[in-house]
Amino acid sequence: MPTRARPASTTTLRRAGAGTARGNVLITGFEPFGGMADNPSGRVATALDGRMIGGCKVVARILPVSLSRLDAAIDTALVAAGPKPSLVIGLGVLAGFGFLKLERVAANKLDFRHDGPDNDGRQPTSGTIEPGPASRRSTFDVEKALTALGTKRIPAQASDSAGFFICNATLFKLLARADTNACGFVHMPEASEAATTRRSLPFATLVDGIATICEALLTQAPPRPRRRWPFGAAAATKPAAARKRTKRSTKKPARPKRAKRG
Repeated sequence: MPTRARPASTTTLRRAGAGTARGNVLITGFEPFGGMADNPSGRVATALDGRMIGGCKVVARILPVSLSRLDAAIDTALVAAGPKPSLVIGLGVLAGFGFLKLERVAANKLDFRHDGPDNDGRQPTSGTIEPGPASRRSTFDVEKALTALGTKRIPAQASDSAGFFICNATLFKLLARADTNACGFVHMPEASEAATTRRSLPFATLVDGIATICEALLTQAPPRPRRRWPFGAAAATKPAAARKRTKRSTKKPARPKRAKRG
């Protein structure tokens, strides 16, 4: 008579990875703007599109440098990423710096006076991005990402100001709309191959930097093993106090004394 297979236990299913499917990674970059012939943020996003990092597939989308078209582009990118993405990172370029800037705060403010008009010619000098709080904080682990970048000696710093241009607006909107626990933004310098300033990084380093951030944020720390006391001869190393607690007493309980009668 054939034996019936035993159903897998919950622990076995967990170890096999059942029910632990992870969402994709969404990386957005921008098109060129302000007379720039090249925007490395868009090229880096495209270079990572389709790559598997930390067991997750990267989905990349290029956003317009346009305040009026930004909402629709972000919504389309989030739909393309699929439900509950594991990580969402926006990329932008910031010329004049030779390191990656990991943004921690997005302000609900518009002021394009320093950066110039967007690609549709709009240049607001005041106002808010949309109804909401005065600011939103990034939800990805900035310190963990910085540690990983430091291990590879890729220059990077944390930043508490993403500016007031389209990059800041993108982070503010992503934090409100992305159904994820890890969302943030990274400003990058110009690629050395097409830089207009001396402060830049090679394009390969920019790609490696963003991939390193993704890998660090998608890697989970292994669970700490449960401590078990050894058996047999090795049990002698068990603390005396613990041995005393577990040792069974062989003494018989004392019999109560009989009361004397007068």
